[in-house]
Amino acid sequence: MIPSEVMDRVDSMDLGQAFTEELSQCADIGTAWTRVEQFIERCEDADAQRKHIADDRLYGRMLLRAFDQSRFITEIILKRPTIAEWLSKPGRFDAPLDKDALLAEALDDAKDARQAKDWWKTLRVLRQREICRIALRDIFAHEALPSVAEDLANLADVMLEACYRLAREELVERFGEPRRMDEAKSPSQFTIFGMGKLGGRELNFSSDVDLIFVYDEEGETDGGRSSSVSNAEFYSKLGEKIVAAMSEQTTEGYIFRVDMRLRPHGHMAPLAVGIDHALEYYQRYGQAWER
Repeated sequence: MIPSEVMDRVDSMDLGQAFTEELSQCADIGTAWTRVEQFIERCEDADAQRKHIADDRLYGRMLLRAFDQSRFITEIILKRPTIAEWLSKPGRFDAPLDKDALLAEALDDAKDARQAKDWWKTLRVLRQREICRIALRDIFAHEALPSVAEDLANLADVMLEACYRLAREELVERFGEPRRMDEAKSPSQFTIFGMGKLGGRELNFSSDVDLIFVYDEEGETDGGRSSSVSNAEFYSKLGEKIVAAMSEQTTEGYIFRVDMRLRPHGHMAPLAVGIDHALEYYQRYGQAWER
C-alpha cells in the first residue's frame, strides 16, 4: 500500500492508475517515488514526460524498477534523463549488443572530440548508457545470466577497441607507424589479450578487466611530428594511454578498471611485451596455470 503522504504527491502528478499500481509493488515506495519526481523535474519537457509515463505502463514500470532497485542506474538517468527515452525504444533489451554497430557509433561520436579528454568523456557517456541497458536487461527484462554476462564482455571489447584505435591514432601522428626490422619494413602488429572473467565472457557489473598487451617484433616507428621511437617505447606508451582511457576516474566515472598484473613478469615488466619475450617467460618462468 502506498503511504498517504506519498499518494497525495502521486495524485498531483496525474500519472494514471496503471502507474500507481506499479508504484505500489516497489520495495521502497517512498524512495522510488522521490526519484520519479526528481527525474521528471530534470527532463527538458516535464509535461511530455508525465504523459509518456501515464500512457505507457511498460515505460513507467521500467523507470520504477530502475529507481527502486539501483541507486547506480538512478544516478546515471537523473544526470542524463534522455537515456530513459532511449531505453524505452522497442527491442532495447532483446539481445546482447551488436559490437560492430556500437564500435562504429563510439568512433563516430569521437570524431568531433579530438582532444584526449573529450573522446574519453564521449566513451564514458556511451558506456553509462549501455550499462543502464544491460542492467535493465537483468532486473527489468529478466534475461538469462549468461546473456547479461556476454553483454558486459561485449561492452568491454568495444570500449577496449575504441580506446586502442583512438590512442594509436594519436601516437602514430606523433611518432609514425611502428615497423618491423624486415627488409620491407612491414607494419608491426599489436594484440590485446583479455584474461580472467573477460576472457571467459563472464564479467559482472563490478568486474575489472585483466589484460595483456603483446606486440610482434622489435623495430622502430617511421617518424611523425616527433622523432621516431622504438616499437617497445611506442607500445608501452600505447598501453599507458589505453589503461588511462579505460580506468581513469573522471566526473563521468571510468569505463572499466584495468588490471595488468597477469602480464609476463607482472608489475616489474613494461606494459607491452614482445611476443618472443612473452614466450620465453611462459616456457622458463611461468606457472602451470599461466601456460
